[in-house]
Amino acid sequence: MKSIILSLPIFCIIASCNNSDISKLANQEELSVTTQQEVSTDTGNDSEISEDCPESSHCTPNNQEIFVLDSFEKPKHASRDLWKTSLSRTIFKDASTFFIVKGNLCLLVGEAQRLEPILIEHPSANEYPSDVYYDAITDLTMENCNKTLYAILDIKESYIKNGLNIEIKHLPISAPTTPTIPLFIQLEPYAFNIGVNRGSYVENHKGALSALELLHDHRIQPIKSWISSNSPIDKDPLSFMNYVGKFKNGPTNIPEGRSANLYAKYSSRPWFYVVDEPEEALADQIQNKLNELKIGHPSVRRMITTSNRYPVRGIDIYCPVMEQLDNREEYSGEVWSYVSCMSHGCGENRAYLDDPKVFTTESHSRSGAPDLTIDAPSSDIFAFFLIGRHLNLGALLYYDSITQWSLISKGINIYKDMYNFGGNGDGTILYPDFKRKRAFPSLRLKLLREASLLADAAKLGNYGLSSYIFSTTSWYISPNIRDEIYSHLKYKLKDL
Repeated sequence: MKSIILSLPIFCIIASCNNSDISKLANQEELSVTTQQEVSTDTGNDSEISEDCPESSHCTPNNQEIFVLDSFEKPKHASRDLWKTSLSRTIFKDASTFFIVKGNLCLLVGEAQRLEPILIEHPSANEYPSDVYYDAITDLTMENCNKTLYAILDIKESYIKNGLNIEIKHLPISAPTTPTIPLFIQLEPYAFNIGVNRGSYVENHKGALSALELLHDHRIQPIKSWISSNSPIDKDPLSFMNYVGKFKNGPTNIPEGRSANLYAKYSSRPWFYVVDEPEEALADQIQNKLNELKIGHPSVRRMITTSNRYPVRGIDIYCPVMEQLDNREEYSGEVWSYVSCMSHGCGENRAYLDDPKVFTTESHSRSGAPDLTIDAPSSDIFAFFLIGRHLNLGALLYYDSITQWSLISKGINIYKDMYNFGGNGDGTILYPDFKRKRAFPSLRLKLLREASLLADAAKLGNYGLSSYIFSTTSWYISPNIRDEIYSHLKYKLKDL
C-alpha cells in the first residue's frame, strides 16, 4: 500500500512503517486508552456522557486558565506543545472557523459547546489505536462543565477574553457562495424522525429542517431530502423549495417522477441519482432506465456511482469510488467521486442483526483513500477535498449523515457505540438531540466545513497540490498546509 496518512502525532508513510513503529505510536502516553466515568445530566438527552478530567489536564475549578489547540488534529492525540493561550488564524471574510479548547471550561458556558468522548474498542482500521476519541458536539452547561475535558469554540471574529488571545485575520474577500468542490450528503426527513424518536415515527418537519440547515451551514448540500417526489413546488410547509431549494449551493439533486421537469426549472444544474454501485449483470436494465430518463427529462443530468468502465451509454456524471479513480484523464466529461467503507474495510450492518450487541468484527488495513470515520486522522478530511481540487472533480459525495441512527431503535446508544459496516461513525456526522428533536453537530462536520473552505482558497490562489497529492490513495497532508494555502492566497490578492 502506498497511502500516506497522519500517524499521530507525527506523519508516517505506511509503506515504510513496520508493525513495530505503529505499535510504538499506539503505546505513547498521548494515545493511551482511558476509562470513562459516566455521569448523568439534566439535559434530557440520556445519550450524553461526561468524563472526569484527569489531574494532569487543565480543567480543575482552581485553575482559571483555558488553552486552545493550534491544530486541527484530534484533541487527545495532539502534542502538548500545540496547546496555547495565544494564536492567530486567517479565514475568509464572513466565514466561521472553530477551535478546540480545554481548561476551566465553565468560563465558556454560553459561548462554547461540549465535545463528547466515545471509547472505541473496535478500530475502523488496523492502523488506528483503540482509544477514547471525541466527536459529538452537545451543550456545555454549568451542570457538566466541570466534567468536560474538551469543548468547541466556533467564531467569526477574534476572541480575546478569559485568558485566551485568538486573533482572527480576515481575507479581503468572502468564500464563494457555491463551494469549489460541492459536497453532497444524504439526509432523509423520514429517517431523521424515526431516529430522533427512538424508532417511532412522529411527524416533526421542523426538526428535519433544522438538521438540513445544520448541514447547509457547514457548506454541505443535502440530497434525497424531499418529503415526496411529488411535493408542491412552493407555498406549502412540505414543498420542494422548503426542503430542497432553500439548501442548494451547487447542482441540485431532484427526485424522479412526474414533477421532475417542474423541479428542474427551479433548480441549478439538476441531476438524478439514478442508481448506486450497480452490478454489471444489471447493465441492460440500467440502460433502459437511462434512455427513459433522457427522453422524459432531457434537462436533468444522470449520475451513477460507477466508473466509466460500466457497460452502458448515457451517463452524464460518472462518480467512481476514490479507490477506482486511478486515471482521471480517462474521463472526458464531468467526474465526481466518493469515499466509502472501502477506505477502512467494510463489515456487516448491525441494524439487520437480531441482536446488534452480538456481532463480528474483521481486521482491515486502510486502502489509502481518505477515511471519514471517527478514529481516522483529521488529515483525511482535508485530503478528501484537496484530492477533489487537484483532480478538478465536479463534486464529492458521501452516502449519509445519519446512517447509524438506525441502531437507536435496536437499543444501541450511538453516543457510546458507533461501530457499524466495519467502521466507527461511517455515514453519520450528526447526532440526535432527543430532548429538542433536533440534531447535534460533530467534530467531523466542523472539519468538513474547514476543508471545503481550504479547497476554495487553493483554487482562488491557484495553489499547486502536486507535491501533496500523488493519487487518490497516496497523498501527504502537511501540518502547515492550511497556513501555506491561505498565505499564498493572501499574497496573490495583494497583486490584484
